[in-house]
Amino acid sequence: MIENEYTLQDNYRALNSATSEGTQIKFKMGNEYFKIDKVGHEGLVEYLVTLLLEHSTITPDRYAHYSMCKINGNNGCKSLSFLADDEEFVAVHSLYKKVTGKVTLANDLSVLQNAEDRLKLLLDTVAVVGVNPNEFKEYVSTVMQLDMLIENPDRHHHNYGVVYNHNTGALKPAPIFDNGQALHTSNQDSYCGATISGSFEEQVTTFGFPITPKFRIDYDGVMEAVKDLMGYSETKFMLSQLERYKSMFKGNRIQILNAFI
Repeated sequence: MIENEYTLQDNYRALNSATSEGTQIKFKMGNEYFKIDKVGHEGLVEYLVTLLLEHSTITPDRYAHYSMCKINGNNGCKSLSFLADDEEFVAVHSLYKKVTGKVTLANDLSVLQNAEDRLKLLLDTVAVVGVNPNEFKEYVSTVMQLDMLIENPDRHHHNYGVVYNHNTGALKPAPIFDNGQALHTSNQDSYCGATISGSFEEQVTTFGFPITPKFRIDYDGVMEAVKDLMGYSETKFMLSQLERYKSMFKGNRIQILNAFI
C-alpha cells in the first residue's frame, strides 16, 4: 500500500521529532511532512489509524491524514500540514511554559497525587491563555479514548495542544496527530505514555464513569479498508482492540454519515 517514493535532500529536513523511542527523522516539502520509520512500522501505524478515523464519527478536520511512502529508500509516511499559513501549533508543554515560565510540566504533573489533579492542572493552564477549558477537556478526552483503543504509549506533552491564529488571536484544540508508536509496533512492552496517568483505562475514566464514548466507529468499513494489510501484526492488534472495546465504540454507517451532517 506504499503510494510513492521520494528522494529528499537535507535542505528539506525539518527539526527531528522526539518520541519516547528516540528521534525520528522528519522532512518538510511544501505543505507536506515526511517521517522515516525508526522503530517498527510507524508509517504503517499512522496509515492504519488514519483508516480507523476515516471510518469514525470524528470529522476529517480533527485529525492528520497519513499515507505510507518510501523516503530516500526507507519506509515511512507523509501527511499534509493541518495548519493554515497564519496558524501555529502550540504544544501543551509550550503553553505551560508561557503561563508559568517553567519547562517542567511532566515533572509537575508527576508529583500530583491522582489523574484528576493532573487533568485540572492542564485545564487551568489552557484557561489562562484563553482556551475554552470545556472544549479542551472534550478534545483531551477524545485523544485519551483513541490512545486507549490503539494503545499509544507516546502521547507526550509535545504532540497535543492548540492551534493559534496569528491574525485573529483565536485558539482551538489541535487535530490529533503522531500515533506512530501505537499498535505494539515496537518490541517494547506496552506501557502508557503517562499523559495524566500510568493506565490507559484510568486516563479515560478520569473524565467520568460510566464512560461516554467521544466517537463511534463503522466496524464493517474498517474491516474492508484494512483487508489488504492483514499480514501485519499491527493490523491484527488493531482489530483485536476493536473487538475488545466493541461495546464502547461500535457504530454503523448511518451513525458515521450523520456525524458529517
